[in-house]
Amino acid sequence: MLSNFLIEIFLTISGVGAASGLHYENNSIFLIADNSNYLYTYLITENRLEKHLLYDDNGNNEQVSKASKLDIESIFKHKDTFYIFGSASTKNRNHLFKLNLSKPDPVIHQTWTDKFQAVKESLSIVDEDLNIEGSFIHHNHYYLFNRGNGPAGKNGIIRIDLKFKDPAQFFPVVLPRFEKGIAGFTDAILIGNSIYFLAAIEGTESTYEDGEKGGSLFGKIDLETKQVQDLTMISTSHKFEGITLMEEDEHKLLFLLCEDPDDESLETTIYKLTVQK
Repeated sequence: MLSNFLIEIFLTISGVGAASGLHYENNSIFLIADNSNYLYTYLITENRLEKHLLYDDNGNNEQVSKASKLDIESIFKHKDTFYIFGSASTKNRNHLFKLNLSKPDPVIHQTWTDKFQAVKESLSIVDEDLNIEGSFIHHNHYYLFNRGNGPAGKNGIIRIDLKFKDPAQFFPVVLPRFEKGIAGFTDAILIGNSIYFLAAIEGTESTYEDGEKGGSLFGKIDLETKQVQDLTMISTSHKFEGITLMEEDEHKLLFLLCEDPDDESLETTIYKLTVQK
C-alpha cells in the first residue's frame, strides 16, 4: 500500500527557485521552474548547475513576473527528447518546447494556442478551468493532467492524439476536498500500467492566484480504467509540484520530488520518496 512510505530531504540546489517539474537520468536532475525560461541540469556528483535557454524574452528569463511568465509546469522525456509544457492557464502560457540536448540547435518551440482552444471547445472546458500540470506520451497520445483548482474543480486526464486526428478525450478523476481546499493534480508519471501522481491542496479556486497551502497527496491510477487505486497524504505543509522515478526494484519505488515554496528564493530542495510495493 502507498501508506507505507518514507519521505526525506535528498539535496538542495542553489540557483533555481519555484521548481515545477523534474526528470532524473544518469545521476543528473533536469529541472524546470514556473517563473523561468530555462531547462536546468544539476549534475549531482559535480554539484554543478547548467542552464539551457528555451525562450529568450529580451533577457528577462528568470524570476519572471506572474503576468509575463510562461508558467512552465510539466516536463517528461520521450525517446531522446524532452517535452516541456506551459500550463495553458492564460494566453501567454500556451507553449510546448521540445529539446534534444544531443543536437546543435536543440530547442523546438511550438505555440499551442489554437490547439488548446480546440481542445477546450471539444471538451467544454472554459478558460478558467484549464491548468496543465503534468504530462507524458503513451501509445501515440499525449496524456495531460489538468489541475482542478479552477471554479469547476475539473481534475482529470486529457488524452490527445499526437497528430490531432482523433477527438480529444477527458477522463475525470475525483480527488478529495479538504478544509483548506480541493486536491488538484500537480504532476504525474507513467510506470508500467500505473500512473503515479502528486496533488496539492490549496485554498483557491483560481488557476492564476496562489492560495493557502494545505499539503500534498501521492497516489496511483490504473492506466486502463483511469480509476484511483491508492491515495495518501505525504505532507500537510509542502506543495510538491514535480515527481520523477530514480530507482525501482522488486520491493520498492524511489521517487524524487520538487516543491514550489511560492516565494522569491533561488534555492530548491529535492526530496526522496520511498514507497514499498
